[in-house]
Amino acid sequence: MTHLWSVQPADPRVCPIDAPRLGKQSAAILAMLREGPRTNVELARVTHRFGARIHDARRAGFRIETKARGDGSGLVDYRLVG
Repeated sequence: MTHLWSVQPADPRVCPIDAPRLGKQSAAILAMLREGPRTNVELARVTHRFGARIHDARRAGFRIETKARGDGSGLVDYRLVG
């Protein structure tokens, strides 16, 4: 598993002291997003509260784009921007 501090934020203005406040689940989600876009189904395998972990990452300065597919499948794509 990737440690959070090895996943650099997309926003260079993020204070390094904020990064360790994120937990292991946030680190796992960020590591997945660094590999490429992921769906809500894939992120739910890490935690069912992946929305809260994405919110935490955004508050720490990570830029994460969310886009619903709009095809009735209920799938939502998440992508780390930067």
